Amino acid sequence: IAIWLADIDWRGGGVSETLWTNIMLVVALGLSIVLSLKFCDVSIPLVVTWAILAIYVHSKDADNGIATVALIAGLAGLGWSICLALWPRSHTGSTTAKPA
Repeated sequence: IAIWLADIDWRGGGVSETLWTNIMLVVALGLSIVLSLKFCDVSIPLVVTWAILAIYVHSKDADNGIATVALIAGLAGLGWSICLALWPRSHTGSTTAKPA
């Protein structure tokens, strides 16, 4: 998709690069949370949180709003990961039967 968008010289559909970045940060965090629930895996949001916090570190000196959203998303991802790690596995919504 990215190659095709570059080929047609797409410029964001009237949405600024900063807004697109912020949208994608939130989407990435949301997907990691959904996948962590589905697969009961704390490593998924941790990897995404690591990447989001790296974006924060890279953009913290720029005054473009990306750093703020990245920091909030990173802290939310870290909090979610801690909660998921501490949450008993039986409360994750798994519908698989446990052997007796």
